[in-house]
Amino acid sequence: MPRLASNVAEPLTPIPGAPPSLLAPPPGCPFHPRCGFSGDVPGDRCRTERPELPAGRGAACHLTAEQKRTTFTEQIKPRLG
Repeated sequence: MPRLASNVAEPLTPIPGAPPSLLAPPPGCPFHPRCGFSGDVPGDRCRTERPELPAGRGAACHLTAEQKRTTFTEQIKPRLG
């Protein structure tokens, strides 16, 4: 995600693949074909079961809250600087 205070010469890391089709979304989670974390979900839930959006703020994802915290702390936060 770009930041206003970031170095403008630093290239952005693109997300692989194309956004899901709105007319013919894939089964399960619409983002599973391009999500790097779908392999962390037990079973084949990302490919077969659409995740529900929790009440309030959040994201519709099959990762557990602990998996989300770990992923953010270990993989995403270090890239933010």
